[in-house]
Amino acid sequence: MSLPHADHEERHFYVPLLQDDLTRELEHRLLHHLEEEEREVFQLAGKVLSEEQKTDLAQSYRSAMQQARREAHQG
Repeated sequence: MSLPHADHEERHFYVPLLQDDLTRELEHRLLHHLEEEEREVFQLAGKVLSEEQKTDLAQSYRSAMQQARREAHQG
């Protein structure tokens, strides 16, 4: 049998605290990954791709991001 105090403490203190720690860790990993891509992958792609390919990729990316934002606001 669990005590109401312990239940509330776990639900309202520990769970959000752990979720916040996980969020920070994910954010750190994501930012590190993005920085690595900017330094390495994007620079290499910039040397290999033609201007037309770069433009096409940029347009596709923008369209996909706009669609994702619209869906996020609808859902």
